[in-house]
Amino acid sequence: MAKQTGITSVVTIADAGGTARTISGDVTDFTINQNRNQIDVTGVDKDFVEKLPGLGDYSLSLSGVLDVTAAFSHAVFSSMGTALRPFTISFSSGGTANGTASLESYNVTRAQGGAATWQVTLNCSNGTGIVWS
Repeated sequence: MAKQTGITSVVTIADAGGTARTISGDVTDFTINQNRNQIDVTGVDKDFVEKLPGLGDYSLSLSGVLDVTAAFSHAVFSSMGTALRPFTISFSSGGTANGTASLESYNVTRAQGGAATWQVTLNCSNGTGIVWS
């Protein structure tokens, strides 16, 4: 895959009922965090730490502008529920991240200037990492 920007990305995420909703117009930014635990296996015979890769994890953070229209961001996130939510983030110039996550938080903020925004965190939840293509 060639170098690219994130301009005109598409964000699709399932609502609590499992229906995929494209909310790209409401999302102002997102961050995909992937990590892998490091297991310390250092013996007493070592001068430096030895580590092996352990379990992986990821989280997805999204921020956006409040949109209470049916089937858009508020409808997707306000009914938190316990359902796992499949998501897809596609970059216009190529590249897609797919996964399934649980909704940890949905926070709505009304700023001093009057802007109504939200921030969402979703976490790895089904034992499978993000699939990049």
